Amino acid sequence: MEVFFINRNDAKVSSWDFGKTYQYFIYPYSSDYKKRNFLVRISMATQDTEEISEYTNLEGFTRFLTMLENDAHLSHSSSGEKILHELSDIDVFDGGEKTFAKGRVTDFNMMLKNGIKGDMAYIRADGLIKPEYKSIALLSINGKASIKYKDNFLRFSNKYDMIVLKEVDSNLNLQIDLNGDILLRMDFDV
Repeated sequence: MEVFFINRNDAKVSSWDFGKTYQYFIYPYSSDYKKRNFLVRISMATQDTEEISEYTNLEGFTRFLTMLENDAHLSHSSSGEKILHELSDIDVFDGGEKTFAKGRVTDFNMMLKNGIKGDMAYIRADGLIKPEYKSIALLSINGKASIKYKDNFLRFSNKYDMIVLKEVDSNLNLQIDLNGDILLRMDFDV
């Protein structure tokens, strides 16, 4: 099993028309987002204006999207408008679909190449969890949670730190102690 601890300050930063993007994780590791040759990409983005922005076309990928800060008004070409509420709603959609967003927000994305299974959910209570697929990523909203598994103990120390456990044993048990935190859980089958 591979374990990655990613601090927000260690994420690869790039600018886009309305803010910044922070790439936390990409697989295969040698992948290039611009070449679209990845299987999994996990990133955070800011939109620093109230203007309507168009999301990048990611045809061939499924996107999982949630808002970490503030609410966003989203519009998909096939399903119309919806509001994604902060730390609550998760939208799953075809990355090739025309999508627009309005709102000064910080969002979080998991992008999976079509055919790769995955899921995204919030953890709001202490307890035992098992990975659903080969890999699991946990993003700390407040930097207070801790995770125990086997003889290992991992503690988040900063807002928006992330831990990725890759190639996990299907019988692995993770004990989550939130300590007033919220975790964003992302499972993916790579």
